[in-house]
Amino acid sequence: MAMSSNVPKDSRRQVLFVGNDASSRAWLEGQARAHEAIWDVRFATGSEQARDALRAAPVDVIVVDPRPDHGDSLLGHVRREHPLTARVTFGRRSGSGRSQAPMHDTVATVPADGDASVLLALVDRSCRLQALLNNPVLSGVVGTIDRLPSVPRAYWDLMQLADEDDAPIGAIARIVQSDPAMSAKVLQLANSAYFGLAQRVGSIAQAVSFLGIERIKSLVLTAGVYTAMDGREPAGLSLEHFQQLSLRVARLAQQFLGTSRWADEAFTAGVVHNIGQLVLGLVHRQAFEVVLERVAHNGEAQPAVEREVFGVSHAEVGAFLLASWGLPFSIVECAAYHHDVSAVACGPRDVLAAVHAADALLGIVACRDPEASLNADLIERAGFAAELPAWRRVVESEIDRASGG
Repeated sequence: MAMSSNVPKDSRRQVLFVGNDASSRAWLEGQARAHEAIWDVRFATGSEQARDALRAAPVDVIVVDPRPDHGDSLLGHVRREHPLTARVTFGRRSGSGRSQAPMHDTVATVPADGDASVLLALVDRSCRLQALLNNPVLSGVVGTIDRLPSVPRAYWDLMQLADEDDAPIGAIARIVQSDPAMSAKVLQLANSAYFGLAQRVGSIAQAVSFLGIERIKSLVLTAGVYTAMDGREPAGLSLEHFQQLSLRVARLAQQFLGTSRWADEAFTAGVVHNIGQLVLGLVHRQAFEVVLERVAHNGEAQPAVEREVFGVSHAEVGAFLLASWGLPFSIVECAAYHHDVSAVACGPRDVLAAVHAADALLGIVACRDPEASLNADLIERAGFAAELPAWRRVVESEIDRASGG
C-alpha cells in the first residue's frame, strides 16, 4: 500500500470535486474563482473519471458527493491508494441524517450552505501534513515501507463488517480468531485494567460483546506491532506500560467526546498516537535506547532528543506509518501533531483536542506535570473550553479508580 509521494509542482492546492449535481458544482466553481490564487480545482462526474484524474496527478483534497455511485468505493480506493489525500463529503445527507459514505472514509463534511471555511481549512491542513510526511529526512529514518509493520488484514475485514448494520458478534470474532497470535494479543489488551471490565474476558466473542467492534478494531490495529515488539523492547521501554498508557488515553479521549461522530476515531487515535516510538524501537533499536536513556537520566524532552538523534521525532514517524496504512486523516494528523497541537490552527479538531487533553490531563493529575502541558488555547479554539472542567473530573476519577481510591 504505497503512499503518494509526489506533491504537485504547482504551488496552488489541488482539489478534485466528484459529482454531477449542478448546484454543488456551481458552488465549487464559484469557490474556485474566489480562491484561484491558492486553489486548482478539477472536476470529475463519476468514480471512474475520478480514478483517471488521480492516476494523472495527485490531489490534496478530494470532495465527493456521497451518493452510492460516487462515494463508497471511490473513497475506499483513495484511502488505500492515496492515503495522504484528505477525503471530504459535500454535505449531502441521506434520510436518516447520516452521510451515505462510510464515516471512516471521510475527514469531514463540507456544509452545503455556502460556507467554504471547512474546505479551506482541510485543504491547508492536508498540504501541511503532506509536506511533513514527504520530508526526505523522515524517509531516510524510516526507510522503505516494506520495513515497517503492515496493517493486519483482519483490520480491513473488520472495517468492511463495521459498515454493516448489526454485524453479528460471531462474524467479528471469527475474523480476529483467524490469526491466533493476534487473537491472544487482543485478549491480553481487552483484559487490561484500563477497560474497567467487571469480569475477566476469556474469549474473543466476549471481548467483542463487552468492548464493541470499534474498540476491537483499534486493538487489532496495534496487535501486530505489539507482537513484533514482544521480546525485543529497547532498554528503557516497558511495552506493558506503553500499552496501558495508550489504552488509558484512548478510553479517556473517547469519553470526552461522548456520542460525537468523532468519539471512535478519538479512541483509535489514542491507541496509536505514540506508535512511532515502537517503530523507532524496531528500526533503530540501539539509537532509540540512547534517546530513552537521556530522557530518563537527564530529564530532556523526548521529541527534542529524537530530533537531535534522528532528525525527526516519533510523532512524524508514527504518522508516516499510519498514513501508509491508509488510516483516517484525523488519526494520522493527531499522531503527527500531538506534541505540537498549535500547528493545527483551524477547522475540525475534535480528535486532536480530545487526545491531547487526555494525555496532558493524565500527566497533570497523576504526575504533577505543569498546567502549561495542556494547550488551553487549542481546547478553546476547538470549542471545548466549557467541557474542560468536566474532562478533568473524569481524569481524576480514573486515577482514583486505578489507585483503589
